[in-house]
Amino acid sequence: MAKTNEQNDEPRGVAYYLDQINNISGNRKCVYRGQANAEWRLESGAARQIRQSIDPNDQGLNELPENALIFSQLDLIKISRNMGFGVQDGRELKDLELLTELQHFGAATCLLDFTENTLVALYMACKGLDTVDGKVYVLPDANLEIVTVNTEIKHAINRSSPVKFIPHMHGSAERRIIRQSGVFIIGLDGQHDALKIVTIFSQHKADILTELEKKYHISDETLFIDLSGFASSRSVRKPLKTYDTGFYKGLNYHEAGLSADKAEAEYLFNEAIKSYTEAIELKPDFPEAYYNCGCVKATLDQHEAAIADYDEALRLTPDDANAYYNRGNSKAALGQYEAALADYEEALRLTPDDATAYVNRGNSKYALDRHEAAIADYDEAISLKPDGADAYVNRGVVKRELDDVNGARNDLLKAKALFESQNRPGDVVKVDKLLRDLDNPNSPESDA
Repeated sequence: MAKTNEQNDEPRGVAYYLDQINNISGNRKCVYRGQANAEWRLESGAARQIRQSIDPNDQGLNELPENALIFSQLDLIKISRNMGFGVQDGRELKDLELLTELQHFGAATCLLDFTENTLVALYMACKGLDTVDGKVYVLPDANLEIVTVNTEIKHAINRSSPVKFIPHMHGSAERRIIRQSGVFIIGLDGQHDALKIVTIFSQHKADILTELEKKYHISDETLFIDLSGFASSRSVRKPLKTYDTGFYKGLNYHEAGLSADKAEAEYLFNEAIKSYTEAIELKPDFPEAYYNCGCVKATLDQHEAAIADYDEALRLTPDDANAYYNRGNSKAALGQYEAALADYEEALRLTPDDATAYVNRGNSKYALDRHEAAIADYDEAISLKPDGADAYVNRGVVKRELDDVNGARNDLLKAKALFESQNRPGDVVKVDKLLRDLDNPNSPESDA
């Protein structure tokens, strides 16, 4: 199909190309194959291997020597069986079963991958190469004779027309074949009269892949669900997913902002929010991005927006103690102490040894005038973390409210000693003021 200016310039999504494919298939049952480069030949791995060995400079060898393909596959099967690969779960594999396993792990076989799912074919036509046009082959099923697993490979190859093999596997290839609605075609080349082509233009590929993933859940992660496919999709040679890139950029801005001065930190935190948001737009079910975005917004005192992000994180991962804890902090910052208590309860249910959660739950109880209950939380925090100076400070303040002056003084002195040992001079100054207020309750300084 020749390119036109209209086809090149206008945005084209999944629906457009599905219409093109369906216009060819009509009401007929068809099989489909996507190729990321429209210039590639339609040939099996074994045929390509033989042709390139005879004609390494690709000078136009189209016809393979007679029986070359049969010889290559019989040799492959023989060697595989001699190496013990022809037996699975105590059963000897048939020729086509063995070739399916070998194809799965990258061997050059006579099997051409096709699919009965147009979306899978469209994904394969766009995957990996976004600088060149791809294509989807459409082949009516009526033109294909079906061979069974008992068919010997030489009889499958030596037919006058292409044949279809529907694998029913019980090995490592099974999950991928089922997920991709995979079938194999044997003996097909690009000159077959019934074979039609839809060109997928390069400038549309990125948008098609995004739409396939977001709307149809078609991606490497959903199509290559076997161990070998998953590992290959996570190879060092594979670029990170766009949403992963956004997430890692957000982490980078986020961490840099924590150590920057105030003006620079605000800029970095806002860039982190933008990056996390981009990741979420590309992958709406990304709880880590929601959670981290909420943490940054809370740092900027955008607590209502932070709570919305924590809500989404918890919708996706209901047992995330950190999300409950941080949502509780944002609610407390907004004065929503009862709601904050509920979140701290969940956080402590999930992580009952979190001393900081006890401190913050105690703070909310104190804000609600539940002084004895607040002290009980500070007691628990101190038992879990004896060097937690903040718990001593807060317990001392509550004890002062309850007129336990000696108890308050002891807690504040303990807190001061811990702050000094932890090199926190600003906190030492605050505790000194609390101690002065304790000794002189009517002084002007005690109004705080």
